[in-house]
Amino acid sequence: MDSDSESGGSPLQLPADTMAHLKDFLLEQQALQQDYLALTERQEEAGVIDVKEFRRLFGEDWVFRGTSRQDTSGAAMVVDVCFLVLQQQYRQAFAYRLVEALHALCTPSTRIAFLCCPTTFVAFQSTSENIHSGAQPHLFEYDERFKTFAGAQYSYYDLHKPLDGLPEDLLGQVDVAVVDPPYLTRETNELVSQTLKALMRKGGKLILLTSQSVEHVLDERFKGIVSRPSDAAYDTKRWAFNVAKQAAYVVYPKDVEDISAAIIFAREEKLPLAITGGGHNVSGASSAEGGVVIDMREMNAIRVDKEDKIGYIQGGATNALAIKELFKHGMATTLGLCGAVGCIGLAIGGGMGFKMGKYGLACDNIVSATMVLANGDVVFVDAEHHPDLLWGIKGGGSNFGVIAELGMRLHEARPDVYTMQNIYLPEQLPAVVAELSKWLEVQTPDELIALAFSLGPEDGKPYVTLIGVADFSAEDGERLWNRFLKLGPVLSNVAQVPYDMYGALADPFNHVPGNKVQSGAHFNKFDYETVKRTYDMWLPVTSKAPFSTVMYEFYHYDLAASTPVEATAFPQRTTDKTALIGIYGYDDETALEAKQALTDIMACVSSSSTEEARKSVGYLNYLTFAGTENDTDITARMAFGLNYARLQKIKRDYDPDMVFNKWLCIIPSDA
Repeated sequence: MDSDSESGGSPLQLPADTMAHLKDFLLEQQALQQDYLALTERQEEAGVIDVKEFRRLFGEDWVFRGTSRQDTSGAAMVVDVCFLVLQQQYRQAFAYRLVEALHALCTPSTRIAFLCCPTTFVAFQSTSENIHSGAQPHLFEYDERFKTFAGAQYSYYDLHKPLDGLPEDLLGQVDVAVVDPPYLTRETNELVSQTLKALMRKGGKLILLTSQSVEHVLDERFKGIVSRPSDAAYDTKRWAFNVAKQAAYVVYPKDVEDISAAIIFAREEKLPLAITGGGHNVSGASSAEGGVVIDMREMNAIRVDKEDKIGYIQGGATNALAIKELFKHGMATTLGLCGAVGCIGLAIGGGMGFKMGKYGLACDNIVSATMVLANGDVVFVDAEHHPDLLWGIKGGGSNFGVIAELGMRLHEARPDVYTMQNIYLPEQLPAVVAELSKWLEVQTPDELIALAFSLGPEDGKPYVTLIGVADFSAEDGERLWNRFLKLGPVLSNVAQVPYDMYGALADPFNHVPGNKVQSGAHFNKFDYETVKRTYDMWLPVTSKAPFSTVMYEFYHYDLAASTPVEATAFPQRTTDKTALIGIYGYDDETALEAKQALTDIMACVSSSSTEEARKSVGYLNYLTFAGTENDTDITARMAFGLNYARLQKIKRDYDPDMVFNKWLCIIPSDA
């Protein structure tokens, strides 16, 4: 984001090394595309390519794990089945050993089908004539690029329509079938079985490239619940409807051993991996299409060491639960106002909260963690054990492992807090901004107020709302915040509530339906003209995204800003204020409009502020699509700034294969 029209600043420039890497990547892709186009012309004459060339152009990379063999029979089809079980790298030599065995099964009259395994098809076609059986191969594959080298021996194959488009001359005539299912699930197996029953003759031979009893491997290793799309426990719903993806497995671990088993299983099966705590992240980082989701909600216990003043919070606990359980012991730490947000995700992404003025950010209060790493190892992290990891999870997010339990420094809590919700008409905006500006000059570390634009839930009209919470007595609250009541809100609700109730202040947002994109913006100039332009830009967006909001957040930032940037991974050590821009409730058809509106409003919020504020990516936990566009690390470099190089080294040491790659993905350093 960049806006230099008012300050004369220069446009955003990427670092030279980032530009160089990006240029090299694009040149490599262009070269591959040119080679591919040349192949399409050459194939009409040459007819065959070898496995090495095929994998260079198409990026094939399968994995195998030993062999076993068994006979199976069924009422509809009787075949001889050979399982090749995944374990070691599928190298070119292995591909040719496999097809040597296939040729041994074949004669010139053999009809052999390859389902979802183009590498094996290529190897079969390119073997030398002295072992070539002359069999008649046919490739069934979803990716139509493979027609380039298969020609008439290719059929488009959609796994979800297993009987569509099958060549009539092959129905019931296939002697040998080689199958490599794309997803190793019960549903996939059933769909593939329909195709095989239609194609294979009775007594045919089936070579299944899979994992031995893969459907039950995770169940056997796991004490918690393992769910698949057809199971009652399966749940991939997210607060933002548009980021919910269909995982192959959603697992609910009971302990660190379960977490380790899920990570190892995902790596063995080469499945994408995601972690979810509260399911509130709008970036999609908690979803994994066709992969494994570790849903931590069953691990939500909280225990308190009152002597050392440390709270141990498991990975599935929400803000609301953590605030409530800690308060039972008269204790508190920095946590957010939205009760449904996952406590751990909030903390390791920075963690702004009502108490940050006195206690610092949530990440500043992290003292330890029990983590499961990318290799499945369970480690305890504190200042003496893996201190580099401790530094990394203080703002570096989920880049290094699954946090089973987080230790957070606790502080004594008041029995109650003062809360405010005042609703004003749009024409009162000038007075509200003016009074807020005066209050900011005398704000104490115990106070938080937010200014929000939203439509009324009943009448659909636009309103301006002040939401506040303060560590005050009722008498102090009335005295210090009466200034906002004097502005004449159309509705006011001020109350002294038990301390553990403050986590419900933002709960109305928990029930907002539909698709969502959001992001943050930083600003250090709060003037009516800019606020009014932002309001005017927000209002028309609500016609297609009626739950949209702009929220100016006036936390007390001084303590967080006084912490050196290099003290933790979290880089945003500034007194600049934050704003949340949320485009909520839009339809799929208006997704691009929603993203553009988000970008425009972000720029408007900070347009009168300094260049540094205007170039900011916004508060890290608010990032949406930019936070998960991980083909490059451009956004991560911008977000983490001077801390990025150190984060790269930690990534290299603990997750060099980038197993955890869903949120502001850090690319490991080379050395």
